[in-house]
Amino acid sequence: MTPFESLLSRTLVPRLKQYTSTEWTPSSDTLAHVLAQLPRVAAAEASTNISAILQRTIENINPRLVMAQYKHALVSSEAGLTALLSLRFDHSVIPWLPFINEPSELLVIVRRKLCTALDSWTPTKESNSAMISIVSPWLELLHGKEQHKLASKVCERLRTMLETAFEFNAQRQVIWPFKVMLKWHNIVPHALWFPVLKQRVLDGFLNYLRMWLEDTDANYAEIADWYWQWKQMYPVDVFASSDIQGVFREALVYMAFAVEQKGK
Repeated sequence: MTPFESLLSRTLVPRLKQYTSTEWTPSSDTLAHVLAQLPRVAAAEASTNISAILQRTIENINPRLVMAQYKHALVSSEAGLTALLSLRFDHSVIPWLPFINEPSELLVIVRRKLCTALDSWTPTKESNSAMISIVSPWLELLHGKEQHKLASKVCERLRTMLETAFEFNAQRQVIWPFKVMLKWHNIVPHALWFPVLKQRVLDGFLNYLRMWLEDTDANYAEIADWYWQWKQMYPVDVFASSDIQGVFREALVYMAFAVEQKGK
């Protein structure tokens, strides 16, 4: 430690520690400007209380209560969005991570709180954007098992949504669950997202097509139009997946075989 750093440690740092313990709140960015100007050694010493305070702040939040308040408000209204502000840990935590030497325990607490919130989340077209805003910064920041746990929880909720709210019906198709699913494409890891899409959407697409083709009164022009409509609903970046393209090629084989059999 240089003489200047030693001087700061004896004079300014104790005052900063007292300030963080008695007056500082994570929503205030004033301290961040001060710490950014300090030598690294002094900043680390001054910020020892930050992680503990952040942990206490987050631990005091009850995600189930927050989600209950959100459900009772109109989810697309200002009241609904206000109810979720306490879950925007990206606002209160991420700005301070550069000043915390060992943030792993803090990040685990954040991930657990988010998973608890997700347990109380029923995906809808109205609530999807809000939940993406809450979760996506952490899926980018977290790594390894913590990211996997959070992403798995998201996919679990998406799977439940598709199981309960989505089925193929050419006459009265409900499309919003599919669109909600697509919104998470570039947010959760593909290795977790795609199996849900395959099991609940792509496999269902092929099964519905096969049953329709087996109907002796099937109108193949309607089936072809239905096929193309579904193909066009996939954004270009999503449809670029060879696995998704393979499902639509397989569908074409089924359709060609059915036409061939009918012509015999």
